[in-house]
Amino acid sequence: MSKEIDIPLKLAVPCLISAGVGAVISYMLAARSCPGKALADASKRNKRNASESDDIYESAASVAQYLEFHFTPSRQLFEPYDPNMRVSDAFDFTIRVAHKFKDFPPLKSGRVLDLGCAVGMSSFELSKYFDEVVGVDLSSAFIAAANKLKKERKVSYNGPEQGRRELKREFVLGDDIDTSKIRFEVGDALDIDPALGTFDGLLAANLVCRVGEPEKMLRSFAKIVNQGGILVLVSPYSWWTGASSPDKWIGGKVGDERSEVLVRRLMESIGFQFVDERNEPFLIRDHHRRFQLGFSSATVWRRR
Repeated sequence: MSKEIDIPLKLAVPCLISAGVGAVISYMLAARSCPGKALADASKRNKRNASESDDIYESAASVAQYLEFHFTPSRQLFEPYDPNMRVSDAFDFTIRVAHKFKDFPPLKSGRVLDLGCAVGMSSFELSKYFDEVVGVDLSSAFIAAANKLKKERKVSYNGPEQGRRELKREFVLGDDIDTSKIRFEVGDALDIDPALGTFDGLLAANLVCRVGEPEKMLRSFAKIVNQGGILVLVSPYSWWTGASSPDKWIGGKVGDERSEVLVRRLMESIGFQFVDERNEPFLIRDHHRRFQLGFSSATVWRRR
């Protein structure tokens, strides 16, 4: 059962407290050694943080976003998707994308690679359909969390609730998950270790727009997916300069065709046969009153 807890103040300070309180705490700590300087620094910090907050709403991008929010009819914004969808349609994204291999089984059910596996839910679900699952992610913290869950079959963590309040949660693996089939390791999607071998299935969920060279990664899939194998490629195509420079994006630039079109053309050119495409909604919880709702393009491919 979930229950509300308070984060200790010393843990909350770096990322959760308001600018004003942050300035006061900074002043209290620094005043012990230099009272005058501490007061001046705290005042500057408070003004700087307020300025940074104000600047967010001074950008052209924010103005455009709010014009869209205020004046574009919501039904028009939602036109590419089902306006009658239920919130529950976006539940359990990491499980739903793994189920693609049940709906579109590969020629053999030997090995599957979950590339960009994060903390591993899809990998655990894939163990129901394959003899061996390899989960790979660049984040050592993610892989450590996945391995801990594999070993202990349960994990405790805190979910965001409101401000400094969090909810204590616990997840327990079901008895139908055979963890002996699964292994997790740190690795780079742009430099997949040849020692991993080849696979009958490959899942790349919400990864394409988060690597530095997306086309290089996609082309490498032709070398590691066996003939008759299934590739499930899932992406919202949220191109971001923090992950890759615009010249590396597949689409997303002025004058380009949509990413979905260009990716399909690329995959067909390197030996994959198109099987299926659907919009897969997903929810990410910011806190109990705010969620991110996204729609990934989920395509299924068979290696020729």
